[in-house]
Amino acid sequence: MAVESIFYSVSGLSCRGALIWDETVKTPRPLLLMAPNWRGVIKASIETGQMLAEAGYVVFVADMYGEGNGPVGTEEPMEFLKPLMGDVPAMRRRIAAAMDTLTRESDRRAIGDITRRAAIGFCFGGLNVLDLARTGADVHAVVSMHGTLVTPQPANRSGRAQERARCVRGGDDGGRRPLGAADVRRRGACVHRSGRRRSRPG
Repeated sequence: MAVESIFYSVSGLSCRGALIWDETVKTPRPLLLMAPNWRGVIKASIETGQMLAEAGYVVFVADMYGEGNGPVGTEEPMEFLKPLMGDVPAMRRRIAAAMDTLTRESDRRAIGDITRRAAIGFCFGGLNVLDLARTGADVHAVVSMHGTLVTPQPANRSGRAQERARCVRGGDDGGRRPLGAADVRRRGACVHRSGRRRSRPG
């Protein structure tokens, strides 16, 4: 399994993500952008990316903080994330740049099918991929797992958000009350009519 550090920039911020693919596969594979949880691009997120690559994707683990700006792991997650989550345009620029980087680097290596693109994220990453969908990005699907559904800047329904969005949340999570379909529609969580929300036990 190939894992390559990829440097890219977003509005002057230097970022380093991880491009992951199975070198034994010779045909172009679909592209999958992976937005990690609040810990960012660390060993655990790269290992998850390798698992996804084994399933038949070219995976790129997005860097949402910029090189050297990620957490060390002892911080309180929501306090650490507050400045970035308060700047929605910056978050959306960073996740969009990660998708552009995945597309460009996969095409350069002739390893991916750039006409088939999707995104997946967990927790903070789940918010990131929903924001990618809200930008109207040209992707086939986004999957948000346990991601925050609330946004102060919902999708523009007259825009280009044509992808399918699926939101998966743990129904037994005592830290968050279950959200119904009305909450999803009211808060602009699912980006268009085909967006689906699923709550699972655990």
